[in-house]
Amino acid sequence: MGFPWGRVELNETKEEALKREVFEESNIKCKIIRKIGKRTHPNSGKEITYYLCEFLEGELKINDSEEISDAKWIFPKDIFNYITSDLFEPVEKILLS
Repeated sequence: MGFPWGRVELNETKEEALKREVFEESNIKCKIIRKIGKRTHPNSGKEITYYLCEFLEGELKINDSEEISDAKWIFPKDIFNYITSDLFEPVEKILLS
């Protein structure tokens, strides 16, 4: 399990890509609150940029079953039951606050 992710397409900003990917993967529309930070992921070696978002609308469902096998709402403190890699510290602080 993990957070929605994807690549920026041609003529698309990171912010536009984020909203598109979240919708494509979960059927949820979100509003970006702020950029949290970025790091090189310890398992994949890829550069990841993290954003704090607010739910706007939509019913959670899997739109791409080839990429995603499960989606569900959880309480922030329960993230540690699902994420198997180290959380980015600034993300962890937000989830635990």
